[in-house]
Amino acid sequence: MAVTVRMKKNIILCAIILCCGLLLAPGQAARAEDKEVSLEYEDIAARVERYNSTVRIGKISLSEAQSALSQAQDANRERRKQRESVEAAIDETKELISGGTLDETQLKEAQSLLSTLGQLSDSLRSQNTGQLERTIEAVTLQNAQSLAQLINGAEQQFIRAHQLQLSIEQQRSKLATAETELNKARVKLDHGLGTAKALAEAKLQVSSAKVELTALEHQWQSMLTQLGNYTGYRQGEIIALGEAPEVDEEVLAELDPLTDAEAAVGASYALKLLKIERINVNGSSAKRKIDIQIEQQEATVRQNIMLKFDILLEACAKLELAEAELDLSAQQLKTAEAYFELGKVSQSALDKQKAAYAAKEAALQNAALTLLLELTDYQAKVGGLN
Repeated sequence: MAVTVRMKKNIILCAIILCCGLLLAPGQAARAEDKEVSLEYEDIAARVERYNSTVRIGKISLSEAQSALSQAQDANRERRKQRESVEAAIDETKELISGGTLDETQLKEAQSLLSTLGQLSDSLRSQNTGQLERTIEAVTLQNAQSLAQLINGAEQQFIRAHQLQLSIEQQRSKLATAETELNKARVKLDHGLGTAKALAEAKLQVSSAKVELTALEHQWQSMLTQLGNYTGYRQGEIIALGEAPEVDEEVLAELDPLTDAEAAVGASYALKLLKIERINVNGSSAKRKIDIQIEQQEATVRQNIMLKFDILLEACAKLELAEAELDLSAQQLKTAEAYFELGKVSQSALDKQKAAYAAKEAALQNAALTLLLELTDYQAKVGGLN
């Protein structure tokens, strides 16, 4: 796929991190006694695999299934040894009977013993461990699927947290502007140039901006808690986020939806689990039903890849548009600054142009993060997730 994405490193990496290179929760200063935990994007997969509670429970379930199989195999080995002894006794008894040296009573006893030994030999046949082995295969697949889902979920949450931070910064800017307008309204009213209505409206704007900012900051805290759940952090620990990764243009250029769709079919956890289920069921009718499910699932996987690829293309186009709009805004700001120096535009007009540029800059950062989000999801689906 030929996709042109002109990434601006100083913008896409963005000013989401503090001067120390990490991002703390908005409005929250770490107290000296708090333990600050840094979560980097590249560490997410390892932390989920090692510390996530769902993953750990899955490992326990797999260990239990493996232990049951091991016990069954040990029991089979013991049965084989016992059966070998019984088979030897059967052979000896048969030799006695065929030797013709036994009287009638001894012969009846030997024949009765032979029957008993035969029944004992049958009871010592090895247990079929095939079901246990398939159970382990299924649990292993389920664990791998769960791990992949959790890693993908955590990575996407990490990216969304950065997008939310952009929204918070924009809302803070709106609040600052509203507070400036409120101060102006007060001054005008004091000098008899304004109205009580205008002052009340300015106060309402400030109040509304504060409510929205508080809601966003609460959402931020909720996101940090969810990230902690994904990656095994204890409740109450402060999570500092490292910067989001950049989208690799070469990766985008190499995407091929047709090839990726076939790779997704081959890697699909859902399909692999259906195939194990098919082995376990009895009867041709039950197997045919699962064959139909497999066929439908394969079609769904291919369709999902094609759909996600279109969404990915749209995200690329939106990023390109955001870049063009930022370039245009930069030119307009430069012109406004030149006119301001010549006294042709007011400070207020210049400030509006600066605010417009900041908004376009934030839009570009958000578009880059959205593209990263969609690419991450696309790759997860190619890797086997539904």
